[in-house]
Amino acid sequence: MRKCECGNQVANNARSCPKCGHRFTSGPVKFLAWFIGIIIGMGILGAIFAGNSSQNAITSNTSSVAPAFAPTPNNSKQHPTQNSSGQRPITESERTYFGAAGSYVQTANAQGTNVAQTMAGASDGSSTLGDIRAALLSAKRVESAGYQGDYKDRINGDVPSSCVGLSKNIDETHRLFQSAMNELLEYWKDQNTAHIESGNATLKRSIVLMNATINQTTAKMREFKPHN
Repeated sequence: MRKCECGNQVANNARSCPKCGHRFTSGPVKFLAWFIGIIIGMGILGAIFAGNSSQNAITSNTSSVAPAFAPTPNNSKQHPTQNSSGQRPITESERTYFGAAGSYVQTANAQGTNVAQTMAGASDGSSTLGDIRAALLSAKRVESAGYQGDYKDRINGDVPSSCVGLSKNIDETHRLFQSAMNELLEYWKDQNTAHIESGNATLKRSIVLMNATINQTTAKMREFKPHN
């Protein structure tokens, strides 16, 4: 018998305390969880939080500036003439595109943050290997749904000429994110920690590109002329 932190006596082979629900983790599993948490969590958290200020900026610009843009002509793919300051009204095509891009980036950023926080929790025992695997599976599913539903379905193939570069970055961010999730999940098939290191590197590349895309979108938003 062993004593749970709540004071209840529990069988040595029990996985959790029947009284308080506290989960018991074996030594080898604790070590692997710690390894995963250190290798992945802190590095990814740093990459994500480094771009938080940029994401806040694009969210603020989208909510406060976009509604003030002047109405556009029916041919939304043609750019109106720029004024003397170099700014121009936003087209409906661009408005739709930036809204879709912003929704996807927010989804991807939230999923990356959740994965990193769950992995970082492995170092202090607040996350188990099962928690990490569940977070990876959820992030893979939710990010994919956000890319398809919030972004691809919403723009319906209409990428304004001014957003071609941004579109390529978003597609690559999604590809890297999914590749990272798949590689990290391979660990649970053969327990080879090389999957952890490789997946971590790919996920950080996805996050760095995501942050660059946020900055690129913010810069694009400044090109448009507010409606007076």
